Amino acid sequence: MANSIKSSMPPSQGAAVKLRAATYLSPNIPVEFYEMTLNYLEKALNLHTTLMYESRWEGPPPDRADPFIENELDLAWMSSTVYLRMLEKGNKYIELLPVSSTHLHPRGEDRPGYFADVIIHKDLSEKVKEFLDLRGSKWAYNRAESLSGHIVTLQTLKELGENASFFGNILYSGSHLESIRMVINKKADAAAVDANCLALFLDRNPCVRDDLKVLSSWGMLTPYPLVVNRRLPDDLKSKIVTTLLDMHKTREGAQALSEFRVRRFASISLQDFDQEKELIESTKSLSFDTVYY
Repeated sequence: MANSIKSSMPPSQGAAVKLRAATYLSPNIPVEFYEMTLNYLEKALNLHTTLMYESRWEGPPPDRADPFIENELDLAWMSSTVYLRMLEKGNKYIELLPVSSTHLHPRGEDRPGYFADVIIHKDLSEKVKEFLDLRGSKWAYNRAESLSGHIVTLQTLKELGENASFFGNILYSGSHLESIRMVINKKADAAAVDANCLALFLDRNPCVRDDLKVLSSWGMLTPYPLVVNRRLPDDLKSKIVTTLLDMHKTREGAQALSEFRVRRFASISLQDFDQEKELIESTKSLSFDTVYY
């Protein structure tokens, strides 16, 4: 990886600052989105960025060395559940940048966050009209720490007075993309998936658009957190936030964002994660019995 940024020493005049970034949200959200965002920051702020792509987890795993504590990473996109877990464990080297993306969705809410779309194969449309009609079905979920693919499903079942036995068979997919493919290929009857992942997948695979039906949308859910290393200079963190907030105001930025169905970046705060904390607490005694396909 690139050398560490020394917060006590400003970069020499004209020298580009090195920024080590990572995304744990790909391939569900195309890695090109994060490459595009970093390229924009490079041009605006005279940065040299590197991007680590990690698809095995939704954030730094708890059984490995923490890249923020070890000062191996400056910035990362990760799932909100992993971010909250790291906060709960008292990680002193992470900081939430107060900015996140807003996305196009039929529900039309122009604020940071996203939805979980419950999808079924179109062939089930006649007999499945609402979520309760999925009793006894084959249900796919991506990961235990996934808010949109797992935790909100558990909460919905709890509110209905049900549990995991509501489904006839529960299949572990490993990713939102694989959950989508399982429904298309009829390995699973239904799944809850990140709505942005679904929309971008269908943009790139229009031939299967008619194979799927969105039964319902749950949310809005917690914004995607952009987590930064506290060791970064405060002025650099501030410039990153300001540049992202203004990105949609430029022709180049607006066009780049629109290619990924992003309206703009907008301000967020730690309070935006309070509802998810309550969800995690409410469902911590619940789980799916994992069945690998």
